[in-house]
Amino acid sequence: MDVVTLSSNGKITLPSKRCETFSLSDGDSLVIVEEKDSIHLKPLINISHLWGVDSMVDTKSALKEFRDEWNKDLVE
Repeated sequence: MDVVTLSSNGKITLPSKRCETFSLSDGDSLVIVEEKDSIHLKPLINISHLWGVDSMVDTKSALKEFRDEWNKDLVE
């Protein structure tokens, strides 16, 4: 567990090993999630970084496969 200190203007600095673990770099955004008496920071996924991730996937075949599986589950 790491301990960070809140600065006078409300900022915290994450330890570099945590930034490396979660592939965080300058300018990345984090989402603040409040749960009961705790605060969680979660990396915000920039959807533009996902552009082209599935470019090698044949979408027509994949969609047919999903539909066939879904229909099979409906029949059972």
